Amino acid sequence: MFFWAALVEAATFLLIGLTLPRLPWSWDVGAVAVALFAALTGIVGYLFFYEGLAVGTVSVVGTVTAAYPALTVVLGVTILGETITGVQAFGVVLLLLVVVLVAYEPRKDGRIISRAAAFAILGFVLWGLWGGAVKVSIGTIGEANLFLWYAVVNAIVGTTYFAWRGRKGDPAALDRRTNSLIAYTLFSGAVSAFAVNYAYTSGPASLVTPVAGSYPVIATLAAAIVLKERMTPRIVLGLFAFVAGIVLVAWA
Repeated sequence: MFFWAALVEAATFLLIGLTLPRLPWSWDVGAVAVALFAALTGIVGYLFFYEGLAVGTVSVVGTVTAAYPALTVVLGVTILGETITGVQAFGVVLLLLVVVLVAYEPRKDGRIISRAAAFAILGFVLWGLWGGAVKVSIGTIGEANLFLWYAVVNAIVGTTYFAWRGRKGDPAALDRRTNSLIAYTLFSGAVSAFAVNYAYTSGPASLVTPVAGSYPVIATLAAAIVLKERMTPRIVLGLFAFVAGIVLVAWA
């Protein structure tokens, strides 16, 4: 899934990057470094998201990774010079609380977090860094050129990871319904990735990222209804805190 997701997004970004009006191509070392950092943190964070889902639940992995706007806002304020209100600052605190609340899970083997939560936290950190890097990169080389870097990095990372991990799964299990779900996943992922990146061209990272990151509410409810995932009181409380945090951080 990660291999195909990376390739589909690479093709999508390549097409969009070649279609949109572009700034002159730049080989400035600093600009290229930021673009590559944005591309790497984005796709590798996606990888940790997939790894987390392979061993955990949507409610944990989706909610923890989606709290990444808190880190992006902190970076936007401390490094990019963006300003936030006291209400938005309280929202950041709530989102950080969500990460601790949902990821913390004392286990019989002595670990305080599960393997899935560990992957989710890694995704949270990388996507938080990605949000700030995207805003900087768009301001220096433009979104079209950044999309072209995305295409290159996504293709390389997806292919490399697939070659390292090897092929898994049972091809016989890919019936029409499964193939339809896979196609929908790949299509929606590519479209949403483009939409989030394009949104940064007209809005501050501290506001765009929180709104885009509100997906786990729908994902967790869908997982509970369709996949029959168990909604523990801790997860429910985390979702309420997440919604409140997202609303407050996006408060203009």
